Amino acid sequence: IGQAFSRFKNFVKISGELNGVMRLIRLWVVTVFLIHWVACFWHMMGVHSIGDPDETWVIVNNLETFSLMTRYVKSLYWATATLLTVGYGDIVPVNNGEQVYSIFVMLLGSAVVGFSMNQIGDILQQINSETNYKE
Repeated sequence: IGQAFSRFKNFVKISGELNGVMRLIRLWVVTVFLIHWVACFWHMMGVHSIGDPDETWVIVNNLETFSLMTRYVKSLYWATATLLTVGYGDIVPVNNGEQVYSIFVMLLGSAVVGFSMNQIGDILQQINSETNYKE
């Protein structure tokens, strides 16, 4: 993702405030990409249980007969809520494997939020200093 954005910036010759906007877009794309992979693994854990196959988040929520797209959207919802907030508790881990994965995702989420806030502050500071430099 980083290489693609670098090539695009070099191709378009982006500088100044647009560079900050591109950094924000890149941060958003990386976050969405991470949420996608967390959701895919969460779905896989719900469908292919390591422990008790009768107790997964998919079965407890009666989603086993729903389409793959519906289960993916539910997984995406869980991943977004768990990574970027404290979660809502409507989709919860049921077995030990899901609980361990949830702990990992919550820890990863705290790092993602911290990194994102730092990056956003840095980008805004860069845009502000470039604006003040022009004046």
